[in-house]
Amino acid sequence: MLKRLIREWNSLLLVARVDQQPFGFVSLHFIPYFLLEGEEAYVSELFVHNSFADKGVGSALLEAAVEAARTRKCKRMHLINSRVRESYKRGFYSKRGWREREYAASFCSI
Repeated sequence: MLKRLIREWNSLLLVARVDQQPFGFVSLHFIPYFLLEGEEAYVSELFVHNSFADKGVGSALLEAAVEAARTRKCKRMHLINSRVRESYKRGFYSKRGWREREYAASFCSI
């Protein structure tokens, strides 16, 4: 999966590391939308190892993802955050200016 993410034109993997050792990452995907007349960036995963929690790593990774989407001239960004996750409960995304869409529902299949 890592090799696929790295070589795909519509994916970007940003990794936080110290001395070449990874401790966090954000996975970003770019989806073309006709109605937006451009691309939407989707943050599929944001992970930071527990030993680096509360040190600004998640914020830095998220900001790097936003900057990458801006550079690519994306019209919108979105992500899905489960309401039972600690990141949702502490308001990680809302504290960084992300808004929860009240009109959208998240559906799964397979």
